[in-house]
Amino acid sequence: MATRSPEAIEAFCLSAQRHWSAQGGRRSQVRDVLARIIAAQELPFTAEQLLSEARRSDRGISQASVYRTLGSLVEAGLLNEFIGPGQLRCYNLVDTAHPGVSNIVCTDCRQVVPLQDDCLPLREGFLAKQLGFTPSKMSLRIEASCEELKRTGTCGRRKTTQG
Repeated sequence: MATRSPEAIEAFCLSAQRHWSAQGGRRSQVRDVLARIIAAQELPFTAEQLLSEARRSDRGISQASVYRTLGSLVEAGLLNEFIGPGQLRCYNLVDTAHPGVSNIVCTDCRQVVPLQDDCLPLREGFLAKQLGFTPSKMSLRIEASCEELKRTGTCGRRKTTQG
């Protein structure tokens, strides 16, 4: 999994700690480990991938702790949750520069490719307003086949660690 800058990681961890403190929670080693790993992610990830990576740092981290932490960070508005390959829940950090969650899910290699198009939320929000709705959250999920895989037999986006 890719990493973000140390400043971005610290800012995310601080925001998470503020949220937990405001909810009456306390700081814990498990939360610190999970927040740091989550903050380092540039690509979408699943709870299972997070648990696997977290157990490299602390073998005692439970699946329940991972799911509670993810739910709490989604509630705090720090993470997006969306349906990825195989109907698995996937997560990525909220990007305030690119509102909404838009992804292409490759049906061939099961990769999630984030779409960062500032026009998507504008177009979709305009359409919702025309139909009499005020959007509060938007997500777009496109399932597609990989043209590179069809053409060459390999996919440059395929994760080398995925099996």
